[in-house]
Amino acid sequence: MATAPEQVIGPLATSRIAAPMVAEVEASLPILMHANKAVQRPFETAGNGTMMDVIVPESPEVGDGAWINEGAATGPSPKNHELDFHNRAVAVALKQWHCAFGIPTGLEFASISDMANQIVKPYGGALASKVQTETANKLLNESAFTKVISSATAWPEVSDAVANIRKARAYGTLVGVVGSSLNGKLAGSGIGYFNPTAIISDIWKSARLGVYNGADWLTTADVEDLVVPSTSAAAGAVTLTITETEQDPHRGQRLWDTDADAIWAETTATVSGGVVTADGFVVGEVLTIDNVFVADIFGNSTGELFSFKVLDTKIDSGSLYIKIANPAFGEVRMVGASLGTITKVTEEGTYYRGVVWAESALAVAFGRFAPLAGATAKVYSGQNGITARVVSDYQVEYDRVVTRFDCLVGSALARKNWACELLVKA
Repeated sequence: MATAPEQVIGPLATSRIAAPMVAEVEASLPILMHANKAVQRPFETAGNGTMMDVIVPESPEVGDGAWINEGAATGPSPKNHELDFHNRAVAVALKQWHCAFGIPTGLEFASISDMANQIVKPYGGALASKVQTETANKLLNESAFTKVISSATAWPEVSDAVANIRKARAYGTLVGVVGSSLNGKLAGSGIGYFNPTAIISDIWKSARLGVYNGADWLTTADVEDLVVPSTSAAAGAVTLTITETEQDPHRGQRLWDTDADAIWAETTATVSGGVVTADGFVVGEVLTIDNVFVADIFGNSTGELFSFKVLDTKIDSGSLYIKIANPAFGEVRMVGASLGTITKVTEEGTYYRGVVWAESALAVAFGRFAPLAGATAKVYSGQNGITARVVSDYQVEYDRVVTRFDCLVGSALARKNWACELLVKA
């Protein structure tokens, strides 16, 4: 492709679009902006699956005396000394998210606000929504705690969700996000629990609910409702076994002795007519297992049952399997030698959802693009980590300039026990 005249596409495609697009994306990512963020040096090549590490503090140990010896009788133990600081790197898979738009040759925007309304807000907002929906689902479907609120007007029950995270000894700022369906009901019922009336208008103007019980509450349409169909199976349809629990003196316990972060559990679920189909469970449904509790940062039980969310389903050899989390070291504590009764928390119907988490529990990785030669391009970094590459080129066959906006973003819930899902039956 030939390059169009500089006065037509140069300022329009790069300098005038890059900065406001990045700002719009960041402004549309309230979940990702409240996280343990990391930014890495420029990637020469990028795409889905590019990996990046985010440091997360491991379960801390506190001792006394002059030596960092972690229980050794005298002096530091060579083996344990390597684990003194208990930091671990969470590998986060980046995705290369992009959007593109075409501008007829010679078109200029009448004002900055016109450019914002025609390009920046719709395209930047749409891209941000895709990124944030994926992260919201990770928070909802991987959180160790679940709080079922009896009524959409029962804001005081939200205190239990916050208390759960504090039982797990989370540190840092707490943030809560609710979906659009739940926001209107909670805003009206909970308005008296928030800040003074001087800022009540902010609740309705910016969809920011306010600060309640130490958590800053926001709303976004990217937190979607959970719909459990009538074909959903009963809790008794799930069969789980533990062959051997894995113990680590420093990091706690795992239920299943495998490095995989999830396992497949066989079920006996059938739907009408005794037919085995994947409709027996839907992604997002919640199961609990007696004797299996959420652990705090020191590996002790919080007294709250661990929520096993359905992450995926499959049919194999005539049986329906569900994929559930294999909690990481330090996230779960089993009391006793065997699993207890499996209880299904969710039932047929629609649930409005929200989630509250400690910022340090959510790992978000932003990758930087290396400069791109041979094109009208700009790499621009925002104030909160987002780096974007904006590239423009002239399409001679269509007499237009096509501009492409790319960013590298990934997320992972590094601590399931520092997040709690909220469910309210519609």
